[in-house]
Amino acid sequence: MRFILLTLFITLSIGTFAKEDKIPRKIQRSIPLLTDYLTAGKISQKDKATAIHSWITSNIQFNYNELSSEKYFVGVDPTVVLKSKKALGDGFVELMKAMLDYARIENETVTGYVHDVAWSPGDTVVEIKHSWIAMKLDGEWSLADPAWDAGYIGREPIDRKPYKEKKYLIPLRLYKNEVKREEVEIERDEEDEERREEYDNKPKYKDKIGFVQDPTTEFFLINTDTFLLDHLPVNPIWQLRDDYIDIEDFSLTKDSLKNLLTTERPSQQDYVQGIDLFRSRDFLHQYILNGEDGFKYNPYNPGVKAINYYNFMVLVNGKKLQKFARGSIYEITEDKYPALLAVNDTIIKYAKLYKVFEKNLYKNRRTFDKEKYALAKTADKENGKFIRKIEAENDKLISYIKSNSERIETNIERLEEMTEKMEDKYPAAFDYYKPREGLKDEYINPWRDSMQVQFKLLEEIKKQQTDERSKSSYISALTDVRYIDYLLNANAGFIRFKTYSNNEIIGEVDSLVDFHAKHAVMLYKDSLREELIQRNVMDVVKTANAYIRVSKTHFKTLKNELKIDDIEKYETFMQAQLWEIIKLADQINKNSAHFNSQVLPLMKNNSDVGEVAKLIEKQQKLKEEKNDFIKEQQEKAHKRAEDLIRQMQEDTKEWKKKFKS
Repeated sequence: MRFILLTLFITLSIGTFAKEDKIPRKIQRSIPLLTDYLTAGKISQKDKATAIHSWITSNIQFNYNELSSEKYFVGVDPTVVLKSKKALGDGFVELMKAMLDYARIENETVTGYVHDVAWSPGDTVVEIKHSWIAMKLDGEWSLADPAWDAGYIGREPIDRKPYKEKKYLIPLRLYKNEVKREEVEIERDEEDEERREEYDNKPKYKDKIGFVQDPTTEFFLINTDTFLLDHLPVNPIWQLRDDYIDIEDFSLTKDSLKNLLTTERPSQQDYVQGIDLFRSRDFLHQYILNGEDGFKYNPYNPGVKAINYYNFMVLVNGKKLQKFARGSIYEITEDKYPALLAVNDTIIKYAKLYKVFEKNLYKNRRTFDKEKYALAKTADKENGKFIRKIEAENDKLISYIKSNSERIETNIERLEEMTEKMEDKYPAAFDYYKPREGLKDEYINPWRDSMQVQFKLLEEIKKQQTDERSKSSYISALTDVRYIDYLLNANAGFIRFKTYSNNEIIGEVDSLVDFHAKHAVMLYKDSLREELIQRNVMDVVKTANAYIRVSKTHFKTLKNELKIDDIEKYETFMQAQLWEIIKLADQINKNSAHFNSQVLPLMKNNSDVGEVAKLIEKQQKLKEEKNDFIKEQQEKAHKRAEDLIRQMQEDTKEWKKKFKS
């Protein structure tokens, strides 16, 4: 016969505590001695509990090998956990309970549901698979999950030594020649940059999946509502709320659940009274209470009742397992046979229902895994397409800027040639502030208006480019790429935890990658090119030159008709108008040349562009690994459940014979 304790499937946390290596080995192997050592000098129960929690999360390893096996647990002895320094979720809790008991701090272990590797938003078909602890500290109940606070399961990090700068035998200050010293300094800086890049590019994680100790207090004495976002007790009294949330509420996304927890609702229980009633029962009958109240609370899962009743019967019938009954004594006498048969019949009934439930659960989750992975692959494929477009557009833009810069240089040379010709033939045009005397308005006004139209066109082009460049689209594009780099690196970290519970945030990050990749491509293709020199600048100059040629013919005709007497005055007036256009066109071209000189190095040196293309490929591989891992764990969880149900059926047959005789 077997006693089924519930185990943690996977964890996610980040921590700060360090291992305690100074405690003598003899003390570390004794619960009473270690508890006394850790709580020495501490007065408040909170400080004592904090010291115990800190030591456990910093020194007990999550037993990943046991988690990955197809076996299910038979029981947890806290003294064994302390000596081996390894445990699953129950082991962390049982050790902490034993130490709290010795420190005379009231506590109870709590079983329940968690948002872990097997959960996703909308899923109400949840199984009991985790334990945590409730503590009455200085008169108030608080919660803690030492297993989740101990670290996480994911790719094991490679233990790398910190980067060390190379030490040179000859210090720079000993180079007396300044030129030589600068050359050596440049060489050393380049070498150091290469060494740093090589160091940064080395793998940070092993291919092996395992437990990574990273202790924290993320799930220690936090607000009970915050704890409820990930942990839902089988018995609603341990929500520590009178207006407890339903099993359906726990299936909501975190944001929706947060909103619900802050909404006032009618009271459904007196949890203080409920806890008092629960604690008035002995440990054995607490299983019966959890089975009844737990199934009433979560009617979706008949395993709640089957497992709790089964644990009761295992402890009652298994003499070797009595040590796990926490002092509860149940003497089997003939007058108790009818009650034990009733419990046994309940297990038989609900084990059958649990078998159907578990089979459907396994089938649904396999389908869910397949669909989710297909969607993830599609998202990565789409993101990869746009990220590769960024790289292609970056290369195109570099080529475009180069050819554009050459065109700008040609434009500036053409404008200089026009200026030189003007200096030779019409030097007076350069200091022309107002029309000279003798010019007739009726002959110059139409031409002045035409030239002013061209000048205003250039002013509009300059203003448009200034406005567009003030938005720094090239900085925005680079920011997009760098942010994508950050997002993909962050997502790689989330994916490595290989849990459903962070699928929501992974999806959100993928959406952000999608947005910024598309935005960057748009900037490269549209905005950035618009910010470069526009071809119609020289078109305006060309149009103005055409007006100059036509006006000359017009003025000659007027002279021949004796309407004007001095053509040069009129031509100088027109050249003065052209000079204003040339100056503005030259300024626009030079502004663009300066802009290009700023953008080109940024585009050339934008290593993030190539890096994000590699990162999206790595992300695809990580998601594939995660999918394989989850499928493997689901297969093993299914196998464990089948073995458990089979064992229940075998044991209940034996018990039925025993108590009918």
